[in-house]
Amino acid sequence: MKKLIVNADDFGWSDSVNRGIIAGHQNGIVSSTSVMVNMPGFEGAVDLARANPALGVGLHLNLVRGRAAAAPERIPSLVDREGFFRRSATALLRDLWGRRVSPLEIAREWRAQAERLLKAGIRPTHLDSEKHLHALPGLAPILVELGRAIGVPAFRRVSFERLTPRVLLWRSSYKMIGLATGTALGLALVGRAGIRPLRAPDRTVGLTAAGHLTVGELLRILRRVASGISELVVHPGLVDQECREISAHCGGAFIDAHREGELQTLTDPLVSAACRERGIQLVDFGALTEEADRASVPPAPGR
Repeated sequence: MKKLIVNADDFGWSDSVNRGIIAGHQNGIVSSTSVMVNMPGFEGAVDLARANPALGVGLHLNLVRGRAAAAPERIPSLVDREGFFRRSATALLRDLWGRRVSPLEIAREWRAQAERLLKAGIRPTHLDSEKHLHALPGLAPILVELGRAIGVPAFRRVSFERLTPRVLLWRSSYKMIGLATGTALGLALVGRAGIRPLRAPDRTVGLTAAGHLTVGELLRILRRVASGISELVVHPGLVDQECREISAHCGGAFIDAHREGELQTLTDPLVSAACRERGIQLVDFGALTEEADRASVPPAPGR
């Protein structure tokens, strides 16, 4: 059976982005979302999540945008004096590789973000992160330990996608190659450390389509969805002045130019029809737990 998690990142970014994600869920194919607990729209996102129980909600772990959840004195290598992150994943990775960022402080901050979401009454279906940082070798073990500590069994896998000559012209394809390689190394380190990894979809699709997710491109992606559980990563939303101001302050302006276009794509009737025609079942990360539970049930006597 073909199962597809259509996961909208950045829930909690702003009220307008929240409204767009909910529109994508109610009127389109969005089945899951990932919430940023340290952004201005978080409280509104919690209210919307409660009002839309069919929408799976995961935790979008963040080390790049906005003000940290932990107190600045507990994570001084991650934030400035006012408690704000660097705004740049490149700068964070440079300092991480240069050993100017403490992995212990990353674990401390991610735990604070998880506790904020749990305190709001939402148990996340999965873990992922801004800029997919959780998949990199130094951070994958931290993510796995967090998931096991708070009882969240699933995470986003970053995997290779089919690279056509057209896709190779997009800058995001090279980012995807690096992330996929980093994921493989990160999970290998988890295995060598003897940590049982969390469950993940069989594959992640749509990473190279970020900023290019037209109806035609999404239909091409849907034609390639294979048996098993796949995740499509999307960034729908509505953009208003508040959203632009948040992005200008937090360094996330690139995707704002594409949020409303992605929302239109995800709610296009042709897309929903294609899912039905291809027998694609829209699910959230809870489907991973259901699959694992079914696999663990022993066969009935006599079979």
